[in-house]
Amino acid sequence: MPFELSCQQYISWLYHGSELEGMHIFYADFNVINFPTSNMGQKWEIV
Repeated sequence: MPFELSCQQYISWLYHGSELEGMHIFYADFNVINFPTSNMGQKWEIV
């Protein structure tokens, strides 16, 4: 792949591209419920 997705694009792709349903089907075989998150949280600054 000549590019990589940002965190926001990845979460968008999961939720709006119906890929989340595919992940749920895959992980169901292992009795796992996944909750995808991203690292768009708090910004850390060194003072």
